[in-house]
Amino acid sequence: DPDVYLPMIICMEATTRTSEFSVSQIGESCASTNGFDWSAINDCVASREAQEDMYEIATYSNSLDPAREWVPWVTVEGQHDGSAEMGQLTERVCAVLTQKGGSLPAACQSEELFRSRHNLTEDMKRSRPVCMGP
Repeated sequence: DPDVYLPMIICMEATTRTSEFSVSQIGESCASTNGFDWSAINDCVASREAQEDMYEIATYSNSLDPAREWVPWVTVEGQHDGSAEMGQLTERVCAVLTQKGGSLPAACQSEELFRSRHNLTEDMKRSRPVCMGP
């Protein structure tokens, strides 16, 4: 649930940019502020499984073509998609799923998304996905 974990992520991101404290110290402070058990998070992050997962993610990220230029670097259907990075991920995924046909997940069923999906589907027919950067 984003309402639960997003404040922790935002806290970490904002504080890391402006603080002289270590990531671990910032994490502990943000966890306390947001009601998370820092020792459980830290144990998970330090686990062998987490290290293997991060290696796999980094290997995949480093193999993207075109190469990623920042994080998050969202791709939809193998193409970098700046609009998905700017808050339209659900809309973009639903537009692609609509083009492919078949049943759609519940997240694509709302009336608001239907309108967005229709507009994005039309945009996709006319042009390539929106890209950020040079």
